[in-house]
Amino acid sequence: MNILMTGATGFVGKSLCSKLIREGHTVTVLTRNKNNLNNMTKQNIIFVEWADPENTIPPKEAFKDTDAVINLMGENLSEKRWSKSQKEKIFNSRVHGTKNLIKGIEEHCEKPLDSFISASAIGHYVVNQTETLTEESPKGEGFLAEVCDEWEKASLSLTKAKRVIKIRIGVVIGREGGILKRLCPIFNLGLGGPIGSGQHVMSWIHIEDLSDLFVESLKREDFEGVINGVSPHPVTNKEFSLSLGKALKRPVIFPVPPFALKVAFGEMSSIMLDSQKIVSQKLKDLNFTFHFPKIDQALQNACQRNKDDLKQ
Repeated sequence: MNILMTGATGFVGKSLCSKLIREGHTVTVLTRNKNNLNNMTKQNIIFVEWADPENTIPPKEAFKDTDAVINLMGENLSEKRWSKSQKEKIFNSRVHGTKNLIKGIEEHCEKPLDSFISASAIGHYVVNQTETLTEESPKGEGFLAEVCDEWEKASLSLTKAKRVIKIRIGVVIGREGGILKRLCPIFNLGLGGPIGSGQHVMSWIHIEDLSDLFVESLKREDFEGVINGVSPHPVTNKEFSLSLGKALKRPVIFPVPPFALKVAFGEMSSIMLDSQKIVSQKLKDLNFTFHFPKIDQALQNACQRNKDDLKQ
């Protein structure tokens, strides 16, 4: 299958791209700058430069013989404090970038896509509620919910696709990036701990399960519409912290005061402080198999390389 990808150079994108290549697909990567791709394998990958996604559509050459599109574009949510300009980058990179991608598909694709699969996030849902949320739960309020809502609406004008899938991704657990990239150095020093009481709930997914979810969405015609990309077993922050300490063989002693995060990260601290208990009824109904359904399994796997690195 010929697959066009955006966001292939990010944490999730690299993992997914590698999996697609291993399965024999050809991937065309849309990238802002082809000169920054030295760390990506070139086998079965075609790189096409798209320098200004927020203001232009992708070049026609990117859509040659395209069977499916995977859209992972977006400024990293936790890269910087959420200043006004950073919020604009987060919004524009997702919403305007996706709109221009859709325009490119409509203008340049000679045949309908088998599928258009776009990332979204569980930030779409309400926060700090006690009930379990599914794909049918209502939209929340605030910056992240609005970004996710507009991001998903950006593909509503797409006509050249047999299926449209929107995957609302939770906290991604993996070796090369995401939350562990920030937390492992702290926990390895023995300074890790839960945030406050640690009772707020995290909805998460191992990066290999997330990559499998995207691949299954490509293959199976019964995958359609909104799907929550989360493990069937959300955990409290305290459970997560204890499990991470166990995986790294480090004590978990020092609780982190919530106000310290608010001072350090401002509004962005909501990513770490808000509670969301989310599962995927869709994946249960579709009999999707998780390789890492429990947090202990996921963190043991994800932290193994960290342990190996420390020994070297």
